[in-house]
Amino acid sequence: MHLARVSQGPLQDVLARYIVQYLGAATAIDEHTLVRVIDPHLPPAVHDSLASAGFEQAAGIYVAPRLRGLLSATDAAHALCELSGNALDGSKVLRRVDQISRDGASPTEFLALEAACAPLTLAEPSIPVWSVPIRPQYAWELLGVGESLFTRKDSLGISVEHVYYTGATALPPAGSRVLWYVSGENTPAYVAQSVVAASGRVPWKEAFRSNRRLGIYTRDEVRKAASPSGKVGYITFGRTRPLPRAVALDRANVMASDLGTKMMLRSPWQLPAALATELMEVAFELKQ
Repeated sequence: MHLARVSQGPLQDVLARYIVQYLGAATAIDEHTLVRVIDPHLPPAVHDSLASAGFEQAAGIYVAPRLRGLLSATDAAHALCELSGNALDGSKVLRRVDQISRDGASPTEFLALEAACAPLTLAEPSIPVWSVPIRPQYAWELLGVGESLFTRKDSLGISVEHVYYTGATALPPAGSRVLWYVSGENTPAYVAQSVVAASGRVPWKEAFRSNRRLGIYTRDEVRKAASPSGKVGYITFGRTRPLPRAVALDRANVMASDLGTKMMLRSPWQLPAALATELMEVAFELKQ
């Protein structure tokens, strides 16, 4: 990329983060394995967004690998080592993946590697995976999947982080992966994944005030989601991507039954590791 500029203004940080996220998605579609940003006059907002997204700077050039699909940490390490041109020799990402492949890692470290090689998804059982239900109209607004009779808000078009509210008490902690289950009568299915930035349970007015800039929920909708105690659960999340293939509820039920468990669909629920692995393998078309 020769130029990466954003106009100064209140949205410059959000725009810079969006450009960097879009850059990862676009290069993956084109099957590029390495991204170089060679603009010698990067504005600070883009500089910061590239650094936070895992790009490394050398001789004024930002470089990052791009890996696709569902890979184990070991397979990701092999893929990185095979990148041509030795552009990553001595890089932090290579040192990190080498250490992870030898010594293992925490879920947070796995997700950091995933972000540095986006749109990679790591198949690591230690990363907690939660099933979270979402109504079709909110799936369109928050995840960009499905169809709606209503126009998606312009302010959401460049957003890279959103908020979800629930009356449930069980919430995925920061650093968890979410598989979004779209409920409703028309072919309910798992359709997208995200990474949780934060979660908590607080008085609904506080939740609405703190997260108002992130989401689509009105004050009244947040109030209605609260429990009789007046508290509501919130999940802020980002790095949202549609799954390559939606996994229908009927298929998920069969997988759960084969593993001796039962799907819980009415509220957020941490998936057993074996079930999460199977769902991801089907979603990434590694299993029929």
